[in-house]
Amino acid sequence: MESSVEAIQTQFPDKQFLARPSDIVTQLSSLVDQFQTGQLTIPPHQRDFVWSEIQCRRWIERLKSGSSPIGSIATYQLTDGSTEQMFINDGSQRIRATAQYIVDPMMYGDNNDVACAVTRSIYVAVQHRQYKNHTQAMADFQLVNMGTHLTPFEFNYGILAYMPNWSAYQHIIDDLHRVTAEASSTLTNYRSAGAKREQKHRYYRDDFALLHRFIEGASAPTDYDVSHKKIKYDQAKARENIEWQIRQLFEKTRPSEIGRHVELLRGLIERETRLFEDIWHRQLGRPLGEAISITTYRLLLHAAIVKRTFRIPQESWEDFVYRLLKAGQGKSQVLYSEHDGTRDYNITLHLAEIGRLSTLCKAIGSDFWEIKVGGNGRRGAQPIVTKPGVDVSHIKPVSTNGAGPTILEPAGRNRARGARPIDEAAD
Repeated sequence: MESSVEAIQTQFPDKQFLARPSDIVTQLSSLVDQFQTGQLTIPPHQRDFVWSEIQCRRWIERLKSGSSPIGSIATYQLTDGSTEQMFINDGSQRIRATAQYIVDPMMYGDNNDVACAVTRSIYVAVQHRQYKNHTQAMADFQLVNMGTHLTPFEFNYGILAYMPNWSAYQHIIDDLHRVTAEASSTLTNYRSAGAKREQKHRYYRDDFALLHRFIEGASAPTDYDVSHKKIKYDQAKARENIEWQIRQLFEKTRPSEIGRHVELLRGLIERETRLFEDIWHRQLGRPLGEAISITTYRLLLHAAIVKRTFRIPQESWEDFVYRLLKAGQGKSQVLYSEHDGTRDYNITLHLAEIGRLSTLCKAIGSDFWEIKVGGNGRRGAQPIVTKPGVDVSHIKPVSTNGAGPTILEPAGRNRARGARPIDEAAD
């Protein structure tokens, strides 16, 4: 049974058409052929091929049984004139697993004849739709996959993939992922290469939160919801998740500026990681090789950005790090006792959530959150507020010298100078 697309193209072989929205039934082998020849492809919002060997084997067993339901496949085309390509919106794991079976049936104890016979004997329902753009297709993809095991990163990735000029930002984000993974490997047991996809994706989203907090400073939300394993569709629909926040930030900021911020953030991460190592191993006497929780490490990075934004004194910051690592013994829980000893609480740390810093500081006896800066009676140092077109510039580069004296100067002069020190500071 040929599809509607094949029927039209048979009649008009020299022309290409958009297939009208339809629900048809076709051979599974025909869909796999279209996938292998590139007529049917994977859109950017789809996740990678993540099925395990066990999942693939179970799927092939279902096909070979000839009686088990195998679900439908959703495909689509775009009506914006950008391409006549057909895309898979649901069923990509099944199609790719079937293609793997046809290419290498020996993996499943079969030969080529058996694999071809199996896939030709299976008919599958195909729901074909048209959308104005990939973003509309992604919305249906998200609805269809609410009950499947997509990570929030996979679920929301299309938000970034379909933003204008995403390719100019993607390599910058990839660099950030590498920076955080390499830095954390020196003090935690986390290794990106061997990490499970769910864990790796949580840290990718936390990287987004670190960058957003670093750039937006005091205007950034206190907490970012990046640690949950479950998809929050309402959050995505309302454009409240970290992917939308990053997209909105990128849409108003040139790639070169984002790259500059990532380099500054890299300097902060490397500098603070060395501080954490010194406190953990030298001051607290923990042996080399003993790691701290990756959650604790990453929360400290968020706190370091808060310290930078609000210009909290280094002495108070180092005291906070010391007390937190000591109280929690490097783990992601801190025991908090009432002053009268009547009740004990466990404060559990979460990625990118620093809204409880006040309670945490109280629990470990730190003045980090309540510090008074400059003896002016204000509780908590405030970031400098400037007029449009004016920057707060450090006299010496932050990436190599840390936070230090600053001056106000025209933004153009600051950007033109780059990471070079200011020769003469103005009063």
